[in-house]
Amino acid sequence: MNKTRRWLVKKTEPVLQLIFVRKLGVSPLMAQLLVNRGIYTLEAARDFLETSMQRLHPPALMKDLTAAVEITIKALQQGNKILIYGDYDVDGVTSTALLVEIIRRLEGNVDYYIPHRIAEGYGLHTGVLQKFHESGVDLVITVDCGISAVAEVAAANKSGGPLIIITDHHEPPSELPAAAAVVNPKRKDCSYPFRDLAGVGVAFKFGQALLERAGMSNAWEEYLDFVCLGTIADIVSLTGENRILVRHGLPRLAGSARPGLQALFSVAGIKEETLGTREVGFMLAPRINAAGRMGDASLAVELLLCRKPDRAMEIAAILNRENQERQQMETMVLAEALGMLDGEPRLAEQKVLVLASLNWHPGVIGIVASKLTDRFYKPVLLIACQEDGQGKGSARSIEGFNLYQALEFCADTLLGFGGHAMAAGFSVETGKIDEFRDKINSYAERVLTEEIQSPVLELDALISLEDITYDLVNEIEQLQPYGHGNPGPMFGMSGVKLVNCRGVGKKNAHLKMLLRQSNKVMDGIGFNLGKFAGELAAGKDVSVAFTPSVNSWQGRQTLQVEVRDLQKPGTGVAENLDHRSLQDDSMRLADDLVLVPESLAGALKNILISQSHNIPPELKMLKALFSADAVPATEPPQCGSELHSAGRTGIISRLAVKEGRTILLVNCARQTLQIYRHLKDYNRECADKLAYIHGFMPPETVNHELASVEQGETGIAIGTYGSITHLDNWGEIFGRVILVSPPATEVDWAVAGRFSGQLEALYTTGDWEENRRHLQEIAPERDVLALFYALLRANARNGEGVLRKPTVIAALVREGVNISSSITITVAAAVFAELNLLQYQWQNGMLKYKLLPSGSQKRDLMESPIYVGVRNIKAKGLEWISRALN
Repeated sequence: MNKTRRWLVKKTEPVLQLIFVRKLGVSPLMAQLLVNRGIYTLEAARDFLETSMQRLHPPALMKDLTAAVEITIKALQQGNKILIYGDYDVDGVTSTALLVEIIRRLEGNVDYYIPHRIAEGYGLHTGVLQKFHESGVDLVITVDCGISAVAEVAAANKSGGPLIIITDHHEPPSELPAAAAVVNPKRKDCSYPFRDLAGVGVAFKFGQALLERAGMSNAWEEYLDFVCLGTIADIVSLTGENRILVRHGLPRLAGSARPGLQALFSVAGIKEETLGTREVGFMLAPRINAAGRMGDASLAVELLLCRKPDRAMEIAAILNRENQERQQMETMVLAEALGMLDGEPRLAEQKVLVLASLNWHPGVIGIVASKLTDRFYKPVLLIACQEDGQGKGSARSIEGFNLYQALEFCADTLLGFGGHAMAAGFSVETGKIDEFRDKINSYAERVLTEEIQSPVLELDALISLEDITYDLVNEIEQLQPYGHGNPGPMFGMSGVKLVNCRGVGKKNAHLKMLLRQSNKVMDGIGFNLGKFAGELAAGKDVSVAFTPSVNSWQGRQTLQVEVRDLQKPGTGVAENLDHRSLQDDSMRLADDLVLVPESLAGALKNILISQSHNIPPELKMLKALFSADAVPATEPPQCGSELHSAGRTGIISRLAVKEGRTILLVNCARQTLQIYRHLKDYNRECADKLAYIHGFMPPETVNHELASVEQGETGIAIGTYGSITHLDNWGEIFGRVILVSPPATEVDWAVAGRFSGQLEALYTTGDWEENRRHLQEIAPERDVLALFYALLRANARNGEGVLRKPTVIAALVREGVNISSSITITVAAAVFAELNLLQYQWQNGMLKYKLLPSGSQKRDLMESPIYVGVRNIKAKGLEWISRALN
């Protein structure tokens, strides 16, 4: 039976929320949604939200890709016969069609081959390579396969051909094939910034480089329909480049003029305007997959390449029939598997379900394994046994149980295996199935904890019906396309009154509801939740897990909630997922000063103290001491003006502790937290060897963190220039210093310049522009000061008033002022106090003030020491930036 899911709401991240709200202009809820998706840096957030094709990485960054292009270009020039060797799933089929079309466009002599799933199985086969070589094929290019074909490539090399280029995306083995080129972003020695491309994504990068090499720079955009289709079907993470490719590929796929795709839309009943990731994954992909699952996938490649509409409709009809046969076979296999579990309780009780039968078709066991995994929330491995004593297996897993690693552990009981953490394929002698079952379950006993085995529904946040607006729905639409790695937003509500509910749709499979909370009423629809209709009674309170949406019906639009799960009050109370959270009170209390370069904030603090001004509590927290002494004569390293932001993130993500103690220097406290969180999630090797420090931390905490580095407990530290100002020996602690953001002032450079070794710079010219914007904030112009004073007057009652800093910032932003922190407000209040126009004090994040009579005398801003002081800071800062850039 299905396990009841626990609802866990992800813990809010106030500091990261603040950063995204101020720097990106999104709502706090949207900011939390970004954090929940593992997005911590501004660069990553902008990449995610903008999805511009300009953010795609240059193909040449991928190891061996340039060599692969040159080999292929040479083969084209010599008129050699080229074979594209693919896989029988949608990823392999679209990869094959894509490269065949591109090489034909380049007037190449090209053919393709997809191995028969039943007769041959996955991957390269020596006999097939030899046969094609004898027929005159000089170059074989693999797509979505080949990374494990060490023996097959060695045999081809030994026999004099064909030459082989491998393009793949599966996990590489410890020994790579000795091919002419091995293109795979998952290679350990590959520096490509994005590792999670589908096979069609890798083939696309290769094709893109081929076209650009041939002088067809933008022609690659015409193949985004294939890339989109294969990427969605392969269930890779829809983040990074995959997200960009799918976002731009969906419109091209929907409007594709390819007869094969148009025919496929027709038999699947898909309309262009309704095409989304769900339609691709559940309606198009199964029909293409049907050809390979039932045997020969070449028919699916023919469909995609077909130029004749009549032939395309004929093939699409065949695939549609095969898909129906596949569904019937799945039903039969599922029924038999459930019967085995009912009849053998010992099997059903094991942590990993391993089932085998002579009656099963190897083309459908993967889908059935997925259904059983959903039902029992256990890893499931199904094996289709053959008369020759071998079994072909397909596996699906749950979060936290890495199938590839589990199969590696059992390698001595298997004939072969390959795949990913969540899905894999393998082969086994039928006589060793019991041994294999025992061994993988012994592995599971060590790995599968009770927590991992408990199905969880993760909620992004708890909100109310009042929070659901058209603006909210429009904003979260920016997160699309949804898919693996980027799920649709999921919210929770408790204490919701169920006004009424009823089953709707075929066999009352769905649940139509009317919900009320406080004074707001809203429709709800629960797809495939019709089973709850008999359990729920009108007037009862329920807890609802849902996604907000807009329902369009007969030209009328209304807000609704798409209910994903229902629970009775009490059982649906959400708990905190606190494994991602980090307690740092100093960061939280520093408020929006974490957005400001510490050396600028420190300079302002010094001026305010010298003039005996009231200082905001968060500025008092800044412990870093800034001195302009010992400014080095040398200039900072040149910035990489062409360095792609994701390239910088990629370099940081691949940092290794074994390379020695490293410090990443930044100028704002917020960057230390963001990089720390990014490394925690995306660099497993150093996840437990990290520390971060900033100038708002108490000095004893900074010293403790640095001591952990010296003692070897930590290998990588992220720190602000200001956090190490008081430590003369910091340069001796670290063997490697990387400047992630440029020194905001010459004072910062005085700190960095004390390192005796070579400094590495990852910043770009855009980062210097960011520093310029901070200088504008700390030294507001006359018109900004006038807006601030007008706001004080408009808010005052009897000459007195109270303003929260976020309110002032929002008001100034609406007037077109480019600020993201309260530093401008701090300066403005001090300036007007010095001009005898204001008395003020800071209290609990608020400015309490009293306006003083202005009289008829006009004030000169240059009479304010604070105004003069911040202008000097700005002038020196701009001069420093100009000097550093030149």
